Amino acid sequence: MSPYEVLGISEQVSVEEMRAAYVRSARASHPDRPGGSDLAMQRVNEAWAVLSDPSRKADFDLTSRRAREAKERQHASRTASGPRRSRQTTAPRSNVTGDGRMRTQESAPAWSPPPPEQGHASLVAVLPPMMLVIGGFLAMAGAAFSVDAVFAVGLIVVLLGGFGLLVVPILRLGESRRSDGPQ
Repeated sequence: MSPYEVLGISEQVSVEEMRAAYVRSARASHPDRPGGSDLAMQRVNEAWAVLSDPSRKADFDLTSRRAREAKERQHASRTASGPRRSRQTTAPRSNVTGDGRMRTQESAPAWSPPPPEQGHASLVAVLPPMMLVIGGFLAMAGAAFSVDAVFAVGLIVVLLGGFGLLVVPILRLGESRRSDGPQ
């Protein structure tokens, strides 16, 4: 399903109509509502992520237009050559061309969901809890062995981890609001 089909809109709608369709679809497919599900909500959010970002929307529109044109050319060539009399079985074609490049497939879907988070974003999410645990062990070890320096370092690491637990979600929320596109 294309993002337009997920939101139930055509490609020619305005940004305001697109946003209204997203809100309407999100409310209808929310898991807390009757008939809603996590999968449906995920599809709506992925569709909005593509359509709300002008560059991703332009890429999707170009790719889907090319796929439609290729399909129409293929259909036109089949109907122009007339019905086939015999059906021959052939070995499947390789996805690699003679010069080692990957062959593009016209039948491939024109849209796919965004990749999961990778890199520093996931590290930033894991770092504060790790700091809390490590700082807690340091503070306990410093207290158990009466080493004031280790205890102080442990407390500082715990405080920084707690601060990170408060700040990271706020920063990520701000990022997601900026990436939602025009409001």
